[in-house]
Amino acid sequence: MTTSTSLALHLLIFCLAHIALLTSAATNDSLSLGSSLYPNQSLISPDGLFQFGFFSLESGSSSLYLGVIYANRTPLTTAWIANRDKAVSSAAVCTFTAGGFVNLTENGESVWSIGGTGSNASLFLLQETSNMVLQSSDGVTIWQSFDHPGNTWLPGMSLGPGRKLQCWLTETNPTGGSYSLRMGDENNFISVYNDTIQYWDSGSWTGTTFSNVPEMTLGFIYTFNFSPTTGFTYTVKADQAASYNVSKFVMASTGLIVESSYDPNQLNWNDFWFRPTDTCQVTRLCGQNSICNTKQQPNCACPAQGFRPVNKLEWDKKAFFHGCERKSPLNCSLTHGSNDGFFSINQTSFDWSFTSSMAMVDLQKCEDLCLANCSCNGFYFDGDGAGNCSLFTDPLYDGTLSTLSLSGSFYLRVAAIDLASNTEGSSENKNTIVLIVGISVGAIAALVVVSLAAFLVVRRRKVVAAKRPEPGLRAFTYAELQAATKNFKEKLGAGGFGIVYKGVMPKGAEDFSSQSSSTANLSVAVKKLHRLDEGDKQFRAEVRTIGTIQHVNLVRLLGFCSEGKHRLLVYEMAENGSLDHVLFRNNDRAASLSWPVRFNIALGAARGIAYLHESCRECIIHCDIKPENLLLDGSCYVKVADFGLAKLVGREFSHVLTTLRGTRGYLAPEWIAGLPITAKADVYSFGMTILELLSGHRNIVNDPNLAATIAQDDFFPVWAAQVIHKPEANLACLLDSRLEGQANMEELQRVAYCAIWCIQDNEDSRPPMGKVVQMLEGTLPLTIPPIPSSLQCLVETGSFDIKSSSSFNQD
Repeated sequence: MTTSTSLALHLLIFCLAHIALLTSAATNDSLSLGSSLYPNQSLISPDGLFQFGFFSLESGSSSLYLGVIYANRTPLTTAWIANRDKAVSSAAVCTFTAGGFVNLTENGESVWSIGGTGSNASLFLLQETSNMVLQSSDGVTIWQSFDHPGNTWLPGMSLGPGRKLQCWLTETNPTGGSYSLRMGDENNFISVYNDTIQYWDSGSWTGTTFSNVPEMTLGFIYTFNFSPTTGFTYTVKADQAASYNVSKFVMASTGLIVESSYDPNQLNWNDFWFRPTDTCQVTRLCGQNSICNTKQQPNCACPAQGFRPVNKLEWDKKAFFHGCERKSPLNCSLTHGSNDGFFSINQTSFDWSFTSSMAMVDLQKCEDLCLANCSCNGFYFDGDGAGNCSLFTDPLYDGTLSTLSLSGSFYLRVAAIDLASNTEGSSENKNTIVLIVGISVGAIAALVVVSLAAFLVVRRRKVVAAKRPEPGLRAFTYAELQAATKNFKEKLGAGGFGIVYKGVMPKGAEDFSSQSSSTANLSVAVKKLHRLDEGDKQFRAEVRTIGTIQHVNLVRLLGFCSEGKHRLLVYEMAENGSLDHVLFRNNDRAASLSWPVRFNIALGAARGIAYLHESCRECIIHCDIKPENLLLDGSCYVKVADFGLAKLVGREFSHVLTTLRGTRGYLAPEWIAGLPITAKADVYSFGMTILELLSGHRNIVNDPNLAATIAQDDFFPVWAAQVIHKPEANLACLLDSRLEGQANMEELQRVAYCAIWCIQDNEDSRPPMGKVVQMLEGTLPLTIPPIPSSLQCLVETGSFDIKSSSSFNQD
C-alpha cells in the first residue's frame, strides 16, 4: 500500500469515527466529559418528548439559543433557555470540558457556563421531565435547570421561595421582561410587575385549592403538593394523563399566567386557563399614554387624537410596553401660557395618581388650571354634584376603557395642531378653504333648484319619514297592529318581557326592506311589551339600535309601535314556533328533531349570541336565553328572539325575569346573589338550554319512562356532569330516548362538554360565546370541564330537594 493510499485510509477512518461520535451525541440523552454539542446536533430525552440543543425563535433568523424545546412539536415551543439574555450564531458550541464545566462559547468567548473544577461532574443529562442535570460520578446532582426556571413551569418542577417565572420581553425575545410569578407570604402565588407592584393573587393555599381559584375542584386536571422549604410542585392526574400529559404554565409577555395543553390532532397549544381574566388588570400592559380595552384585539391602542406608538415595530408585534407618545410637543411656557387643547375620552380612566384635586369648579376653570401647569398631562372632571377637578401631572399609565358607568370624563392634553377641531385653521388648509368658497358660489344656484324639488318630495312623505327611525324599520299605529292581530286574538307565547301574538299584514302594507310591497298576507309575530314607562324618544332610540342588527341566527325586527303607553315590536314569523313547543312534546314535530337538527340548533344559537356579545357596536346581553326564546323557521334553523329587550326594559328587567316561573332554571348564580350581570350570564343560560336540547326534557326530570336510568325528580345537570367524569363514559345515555342512540358521538361530546363548561359557578371559568362557538365547531380542543361546585355539593350531600328549591322553579 502506498503512503498516499495509507494516509487517505487513515483519514477516512478518522472522519468516520468523528461522524460516529457526533451522531452518538445527537441521539443520546447526555453529554459525557470531553464531548461537545454543535448547532446541528441535539440531545433527546428518553421518552422522546424533549430535546436539548440550538434553535432559532424566528424564521430565517441567524440568532440562536441553547435550551430545551418540545421535540417534534409544531409550532416550536421552548421549555427552558440557557442564554436567554444573549443570542449566539452558528459559530457557537456547547462543550463539557474535562474540568467539569459546561460552557457555551462563541468564537472562543464564554456566553454561559455552569460547573467547575472540583465538582466531580461526569454527566450532563436531559431527563424526561425536561430537566437538564449536571451529575457527579456517584449520581449526585450538582446543578439542574429546574432550580433556574425561565418563563415556563412544568410538572415536577418546584416553584417556591427564591424562584420565579419571569416573562419574555416579547413573544420572540426571551430576554427577561417586567412580569413575574412568585410565591407570596401566605403560601400563595402572586403576579408582580417590575418586582414591586402586585396585580393578581391566587389566594392562600387551603391544602387542596387556592382560595381565589375556586375551579380547583374535583374536575381539576392537576394535583398540587406543597412543602414549606421547596414550595409547590404539580403533576397531571392519572385519569387526565391522556389529554393533558403535555401541558405547562407560562408567564406570558402580556403579564398573564397561562395554562396550556398540546393537542396532537390540531397541532397547536390550547390555552384553557389564564389569570387575571381581565387582561387590562395587568399593570403597565399598554405602556405610557395608551388605553387598554378588554373587548378589542389587540387590547392596547393609542388615544384617537394626537398620539402614536413609541415603537411601531414592537407595536406591530403586540409588544406595547413602550406605550404612546405625542405626535407634536406641547406648547407651554410659564411666561406666555399655553394654547394647547383637550379632547375628552368618555368611560376612560388612568391610574388614579393625580397630584391635586379640587371641588366646586366648572369645566373651564379646570382646563385653565391644567394649562397653567406645564407638567399637567390631563385632568378628570366630574360635572355631577360638586364639580370635582383632578389634575394629573405624572406620566399617564394604565389607561382603561371602563365597563362601569363613569359620571365624569378624562380630558387629555394635546398640542393644538393635533386637535381635530383646530386643524381647519392650519395654514395648509387655507387654499382648501378658498377653493371651497369658489365651489360654494357656483353650487348655490343649483341648490335653490334642488331645494325646491326636495321641498315637494318632503311634503309628500313627511308623515312616512317621521315614522321611520331607520330605513327598513316601520313605525306602525296601534290600530294597525290591532287589525293585523284581530285585536290580539291568537296568542303565540309569553315571556318575561311581554306577550306574543300572531299577526297578518294585508296586501298593500308598506314593504319591509327586502320584502316587496306586493307581498300578500305576510305573517308576523307582534310582541306586546309590558312594564315599560320610558318616553317615546328613548324607546325609538333603543329600537333603532336593535333594528340595525341582522344575523342569520337572530330574529329580524320589522317594525314597532310607540303610541301613548303602548309599546309593541313586530318580528318576522318563525313557522315552527319556539323550541320548547317542539322539544318538550311527543308529536310529529318533536320527532323531526333528529341529532343533526339539534346540533345545528345548538351551534346556530351560539353563533347568534356570540354576534350580540362580540360583533355589535355595544355588547348586547340577552338576559333571558331559554328554549322559549329560540325560534325555529320552516327548515328548523334556529333564530334567537327577544335580544335587546333587556336594554329596552332598563333597570326593571331583573325584576321581570326573577318574578316569573319558567325562567329561574336558566338564571346564572350571579342573578341569585345580586351581583353585577355580564355577558357570562347568557353563557350560563345557554349551557342550561343545550342540556335540555340533549335530553329532550326540562332539566328537572319527572318522567316515569326514564326511571330506569334517572332517579325521579333528579336535576339533570348534576347527572350529566357526573357522566362525563366517569371512566370510559357512555355519553349516549344523555340523549333523548326518542333519538334511540342515533347521534354523532364526536358532536355529542362537544355539546356535553361545552354545556358543563358554560354552567360553571364562577363566571370567569365560563368561556365567552366566541369560544363556545369554536368548541362546538371543533376548532378548539376539548377539555373535560370540572363539575361546578354547586352541583358537586348536591352530589356529595345527596339531599337536594328539587321541588323545594326556589332557585330552580319550573313550569
